[in-house]
Amino acid sequence: MATFLYNESVNGGSIEFGKTIDAYANNLSELANRLQKINPVLIDYFLGENEDLRDVGTLVIAHVILERTLDWKKNANNENRESQTKSQTKPQTKRDHRKEDDWYKFIVDRLTRECKNFDELKEKNENQVKFITFNYDMSLELELYERLSSIHLYANAKDKMRAFVKSLIVHVYGYCDSLEFNGREEKEKLQKAFEMSGSIKVIMPEKIDTRRADGEMVDARETLKEAKIVYILGYGFDDNNNALLDLKENLGFNGMGHSVTRKSVYFTNFEDRNLINKKAGMILCNYPSAFLNENIYQKTGQRLFTCEKSTKNTFNALADDFD
Repeated sequence: MATFLYNESVNGGSIEFGKTIDAYANNLSELANRLQKINPVLIDYFLGENEDLRDVGTLVIAHVILERTLDWKKNANNENRESQTKSQTKPQTKRDHRKEDDWYKFIVDRLTRECKNFDELKEKNENQVKFITFNYDMSLELELYERLSSIHLYANAKDKMRAFVKSLIVHVYGYCDSLEFNGREEKEKLQKAFEMSGSIKVIMPEKIDTRRADGEMVDARETLKEAKIVYILGYGFDDNNNALLDLKENLGFNGMGHSVTRKSVYFTNFEDRNLINKKAGMILCNYPSAFLNENIYQKTGQRLFTCEKSTKNTFNALADDFD
């Protein structure tokens, strides 16, 4: 089995849309004021520590995700890419970021290789590939569904494709389902954001034991333990997330599943940050210095364990480095 573990995360109780946004005006103002004063490293922990703002905070997160998803579907625009060019003196023409950020194409290529019809596609991947994500958005589902459905070999199975794609993905902190939403009116978007915010969970260290029992977490831990190949993309090795997934026990050499005799773990550390190197080294190799000067760690014996680091972004890591 190949497993992809990617990105980082945010609980939020549901907010009834019947209550107008005016009822949250004070909370919105307080949210903005407190964010400015604290300037938190992670919004997840901020909302976990500020229960009085959790509902309005998850509403804002859902609304932002919805706006970004609509912009991506319409313009293939990545706001993060745009912000990187704002400080440059030369005027920048608007670019199609889908081409720059398109690591999805490598996934689609692996999923479809040698699959002549939908049944073969499903048989090859359904119990062999799993994506574990901390993201709330469903951009991965959207991209995989649209691309796989566009392949002529699978054109007669579009009605089955969405369920197949969804079966491959585990959202450990919930998700904002905006795939079918195309509304443009602000009231429509706000209502949709209200609905989605109830599915968002935030990291709360005091509730780790409770969260460990969540079906998604149990599924994720078992998947990681039995996987023969694991790709870790854009993950910050947060201590609480590591604990929830038992990463050291399930990914490190000593945590290989009983049925696994060879395990390969690939992870990205963009710009080679030493904090990530030390965390990854301790989790994966029980040796914090393992990746300070080296990109590959290997341990042999009755079982073969290989771990490889790429300091490139996800696109270039999949294109140039990882097998």
